Amino acid sequence: MTTAQQHEPSIRPATPEDLGDLQALARRTIDACYRGFLGDEAVDRFIGSGASDAHVESRLGQGGVSAGLLEDEGPAKLVYTRSAAAPS
Repeated sequence: MTTAQQHEPSIRPATPEDLGDLQALARRTIDACYRGFLGDEAVDRFIGSGASDAHVESRLGQGGVSAGLLEDEGPAKLVYTRSAAAPS
């Protein structure tokens, strides 16, 4: 039996090139986690409105967003935000 090799994730500041992946992650997260208490219609309307994408783009522009990469898992990324205010 072979044991899967464990890799440490790398974390780096997110760049404009990460925007599409981060927006897609946010939409998937909202879709999976919010339906239970907001309902299908509200979640579909929110995702379809572009508000989630705009929020991610705004946060990326302000700084404070990092991308966590699992090199052996392909392009999967995680979002981490700093609680401190973004630099001016």
